[in-house]
Amino acid sequence: MSDNRLLRLCLVLLSAVVAAGCGSSSDITRPSTYVGEITSARMEELYLETTDGKKLTFGQVFTGFEPQTGFATESLPFPKVAVSDVIYEAAKPVAEYYDSKANNNGYLEGPELLVLYIRESAIGLGHTVDHIGVNPPVHALATSNADTGGLMTFVKKNKSGMTENAQAIFRDIERIGLDWRSRGKSGGSSGR
Repeated sequence: MSDNRLLRLCLVLLSAVVAAGCGSSSDITRPSTYVGEITSARMEELYLETTDGKKLTFGQVFTGFEPQTGFATESLPFPKVAVSDVIYEAAKPVAEYYDSKANNNGYLEGPELLVLYIRESAIGLGHTVDHIGVNPPVHALATSNADTGGLMTFVKKNKSGMTENAQAIFRDIERIGLDWRSRGKSGGSSGR
């Protein structure tokens, strides 16, 4: 390859990296694979309503939560998986539940998974959460990469203090993510 062609290729690659980095991790973007109603909000705008009607702020439930800052933020374990492919014991019923509450299309998708993470971790921390709201209640949520990354970090850091059921759910969700990556990101689960 000539020096000019190599230089042009390097410039094109550098431009692509810079262009990808221009989007802020605090921007909220709608997931491209999701079909259905969705609410876009920052975590600080959310409240969690308990089964007795009490409204808790996100900060009251997720004490110590901090959005991730920087270029690279942690994301959800997978963007989309067929509910019928979820065979892990703790994850199967919650996958069905969150899909049925959102768009009931047979897939557990990013926005539903985000609501699952928020609600199930709150329940795992001892709160009797009925639903998450901004106004009206949220069934599918989009938030910033910084907020999603902060939530993933929060759950990992606090998982050992959650109920056994919540720990099992998040362990299974992580397994589904590993399965999804090992199968070439086609989705599904391959074991118990």
